[in-house]
Amino acid sequence: ENCPAKMAVTFGLNSGKYQLNSTSTHDQVPTTNTNKRCTDALTGTSVSASLTAGVIALALQVNSTLTWRDIQYLIVYTSNPSKLKLGNWTTNGGGLRVSPKFGFGAIDAEALVTRARYWTTVPERVSCFIKPR
Repeated sequence: ENCPAKMAVTFGLNSGKYQLNSTSTHDQVPTTNTNKRCTDALTGTSVSASLTAGVIALALQVNSTLTWRDIQYLIVYTSNPSKLKLGNWTTNGGGLRVSPKFGFGAIDAEALVTRARYWTTVPERVSCFIKPR
């Protein structure tokens, strides 16, 4: 769905016209369930959030100095838009492809973790406030 705040996406379920360009015949991600048995019925945000958290954990394992802002930058610079269909892609002011459906693209674990290893922490955030009169 359209969401201007969406930074990136991960695999969750091939649904309709917004699916990944994939040759896979499987729509689900195999995992274990609460009964300690295998299941392939896990889909949607239950899969996506777990995958994203795992990728971020791997990035933090190779570079424990990363901040939440570094993670955001890494997601933006390493996400891959090339395998996503019909995203109404545009190029933003920074020269990056972005979509209201997919953000900056699909999270690329290998690219993100590789870049995290050599990442230099971004400067501290600066905030400006205007006092009301």
